[in-house]
Amino acid sequence: MKKYFFISFLLCGSLFGLSSCDDSESKDNPQLPNEDNSIVITDIDAQNKLTQTGQAFLGKINAEQLKPTINLLDYMSSIILGEDEYIEPDINVPFESSPLYRLTNDLRAVTSGDFARIATRTMIEDIYSLKEHNGIYTYDDNTNEWDKQLGGNYIEARFNYDGKSCIAKVEYSGNEYNYVMKDSAYNKMETVVIPEEIYITLQEAGSNMVSIQINTIKCNQDTKEYEVNINMEMAESYNIDAEITDTDKAANSNIVFSVNNENLITATVKAEGNRFSDFEDVFDENLEKEDLDNSVIYVSILNGQVQYKMSLDNSNGLLNDMDFDGYYYLSEEYDSYLDSTYVISISSKEEALAKAEKAANSANTYFINKLYFDNSTYSTSCKWQPIFYDYGNNIIENEWGTSKWEAGEWDIEPVIEFSNGTTYSMDDYFTDIRFSSLINTYNELISRFE
Repeated sequence: MKKYFFISFLLCGSLFGLSSCDDSESKDNPQLPNEDNSIVITDIDAQNKLTQTGQAFLGKINAEQLKPTINLLDYMSSIILGEDEYIEPDINVPFESSPLYRLTNDLRAVTSGDFARIATRTMIEDIYSLKEHNGIYTYDDNTNEWDKQLGGNYIEARFNYDGKSCIAKVEYSGNEYNYVMKDSAYNKMETVVIPEEIYITLQEAGSNMVSIQINTIKCNQDTKEYEVNINMEMAESYNIDAEITDTDKAANSNIVFSVNNENLITATVKAEGNRFSDFEDVFDENLEKEDLDNSVIYVSILNGQVQYKMSLDNSNGLLNDMDFDGYYYLSEEYDSYLDSTYVISISSKEEALAKAEKAANSANTYFINKLYFDNSTYSTSCKWQPIFYDYGNNIIENEWGTSKWEAGEWDIEPVIEFSNGTTYSMDDYFTDIRFSSLINTYNELISRFE
């Protein structure tokens, strides 16, 4: 695993306006930006505030404190997942098809920056399935294989790292729920027993390096109610707290990332619609467009220095409007001998443009994205506009006649609007040159993880 921890995400988060709430904010009822009183910011001021916030955020990450934990997770990943930069175990290791194999992959994703993954049912279901593989697994450094003793009421994975004894352990307590696992077609695969409390620890020489606690409060598939709280702690000072509450009509997730008891990032996702209890999260690829009515995403960093809010209203067919095919193709061939013209067409340039204009108008009305700065004092909004991709054209004339063709595609893209009348596409605004000082800060921090 590359030692980039949260840093890659933090850079992207800083650039795209992810921000955190202050201590007065509640995870259940975050203080959303005050849209009516904000002043539209200039492009230069926005650049400066994003850079300052990003650098302040990165300054909260202590590479020396995190490095031992990251190195340990790297090694654990290598002996379970088999990465090239470390010794590769035999492909028939007992974890290869087990939830512990998948959980290790999940942890690697979380510690690489995808901390929102901890608040998805994909990772939670991997953890729920662990109980089916109880036993003690011991890694043999000589054979690069795992010896296993199945049974018992917990899981232990034992290995040595850097001359120290290490143990990854999963324990359970409390009441139990029956949970039906389903495949992608929603067919029943198996029923697993879910403990009310699950504790996962990774220890090195008796000291906790990583700990995860999952508390399942509700899990009723008949009434379609699900509620779970998750806490993950690394290197004693780095915490992720997540809450998931799902019913068939609503889905809510709250995530807080804190360092030394200071909330750095708070993210809230709320959605209303239908059949949410059938899916892993509200952005599941199998979720039909008609199943989502509305959604709000709110993220903030460093006491509201930069905030992001997205609101989506699908009650007027927004997702259908945005899911259009803007491709067109026209071919005309004139045969002078037969004095006939043969035409092949897929849509037309005008029809494709009309679809894109309809999608952009719908998105500008029902799909709102805004950045806020300095606790909603300033803001900038994201608008949608049609964009054209020219796939080429050609005309050939000879004694047999004339043939010509043209092809292209209309789509829509978001652009950022600022107070001085300037607009930028995302690629044009978030460039390496514009944010070079922030990128340099990022690179300096990364170098300390090497």
